[in-house]
Amino acid sequence: MLIRRNAFRWIKILLLSSMVLLGQQGCGSTDDDIELVNNGTYIGGFPVVTAGVPGDTTDSLGHGGSRNNNAPYSTPVIESVRPARMHIDGGVEVILTGKGFVLTADEATIVMLGDMEIRNFKVKSQGTELSFIAPAVDRPQTIKIKVSNGYADDSHQFVYFSGEMTLDEIYPSSGPVFSDTNITLTGTNFTYNKDTSVTIALAPGKPPPITPLLNVIVVSEEIITATIPPGVSTGVVPITVSSSNAEMPLTIEFTYN
Repeated sequence: MLIRRNAFRWIKILLLSSMVLLGQQGCGSTDDDIELVNNGTYIGGFPVVTAGVPGDTTDSLGHGGSRNNNAPYSTPVIESVRPARMHIDGGVEVILTGKGFVLTADEATIVMLGDMEIRNFKVKSQGTELSFIAPAVDRPQTIKIKVSNGYADDSHQFVYFSGEMTLDEIYPSSGPVFSDTNITLTGTNFTYNKDTSVTIALAPGKPPPITPLLNVIVVSEEIITATIPPGVSTGVVPITVSSSNAEMPLTIEFTYN
């Protein structure tokens, strides 16, 4: 009887050891960048973290998900989405930060944008960042970005908007000609598209010298912040905002003092 119990114990130890070794082999490399391509293969990998949060939750911002508390797999968690709003033309990189974005031999992250599956995406920084290019859609809508691994999922609200861009106000509307001036532009339907540009004429005259504004940030669809560089001479000059979301470039006046 004692020999039989010892035999069972050694068999159990050998089985557990084999499982640990197989798990280590399945982890792959420890590269920071992991990319899922169209055919579902993956490059790189890292150890799976056991996690589980009970229940289904959705907060007022549209953030929520479901968990299988008994699943020995990583739990995807979306902590932020940048940008969280985008023009219906799409074509802009969306970056999700959080944890549990995993690509291993037995667990692959699935990304859904509404009912569209995002098949081309990258997982970086050991599973704490996931990025993809948002597709175009045919109408404004509020949908969910959902990250799942088949055992647990998390989601976050995402907004597509439309409409022609307008440029309404600039503050301040004047500044010194020989130093930088931080400004705020307000309007509607400013876009995060890469083709959005903000320029200024450095002096009155035709044709005036044109230069891009510095530190341009599209804060929201209603606010752009930027820095006006020093000018060439005093006077009233145009600031121009160009984007695919406007039929023609929009201008507003600034005065170099």
